[in-house]
Amino acid sequence: MLYNLPLIVLEQNFLSLSFTFVLLFALFRKYYKRYYARTKVNQINPDKFREWNYKACEMRDRCQNGEITPQEFEEWLYGSFKNRAKKDK
Repeated sequence: MLYNLPLIVLEQNFLSLSFTFVLLFALFRKYYKRYYARTKVNQINPDKFREWNYKACEMRDRCQNGEITPQEFEEWLYGSFKNRAKKDK
């Protein structure tokens, strides 16, 4: 049970989970805004965007559950629609 664990362990687990959630949500939001803006200028069909949004939410949940890595999630988001060449850091 959680109430038997020391407070430090609980804080570490909470921080790692919340950091992962924030990271995934930030990635999702970045690409959501990018692709949503493209629907407004008719570069992307709104129906295709809705399909992408549903699939992106599924992929985000899979990443939160540990089925895929955040890097795989970002690669999937980037490859969903045609984009400019990605800058190397």
